[in-house]
Amino acid sequence: MEYINLLEHPELIATRPTISTSVIRQDHTATFADVGYILKVPAENVLAASPDDRGTFVKDRQELEQLKERRDIYGTVDQLVRASSALNEVVVTGKTEAGKTEIIGIFYKCYRDNPDQPIGSSRELKILNLMRAKLPELPVVKIFKPEPYSETKAELWKDQAAYNGTVQRRQLE
Repeated sequence: MEYINLLEHPELIATRPTISTSVIRQDHTATFADVGYILKVPAENVLAASPDDRGTFVKDRQELEQLKERRDIYGTVDQLVRASSALNEVVVTGKTEAGKTEIIGIFYKCYRDNPDQPIGSSRELKILNLMRAKLPELPVVKIFKPEPYSETKAELWKDQAAYNGTVQRRQLE
């Protein structure tokens, strides 16, 4: 199977035999990458859906046909998101009789104090700029992540005496 780089040729998305994606929402934003495409996918184009990342990589026609035949799909979209503790995986195909998978937007993750800078290395900014250049008409959606350490709270350990007793007993043994 021929590999098609969607960064260089997003217009060829319908020719991709498989595309590994994730379902994201405002309350569930885990994705494999910090920059990516937002897709519109006919339900019939979904080949597999799991609340966990399965690392699906289809390398030949036989595996593709097995994936199409099994259609291992975990419940509805709502059930999938609720069951996902982190990254979920949805494998779609570019085209079926029901229609084509389409790129309808671009997303990137950022912090609220730096909304114009994608999280990650300079590579993510290059990818974002390439996507914008290839598809300038598409909306760009910012996914805000909590600032690092903003949720961290220091707590005193209330049972210090019990801890000291445990340490002393272990030293005596």
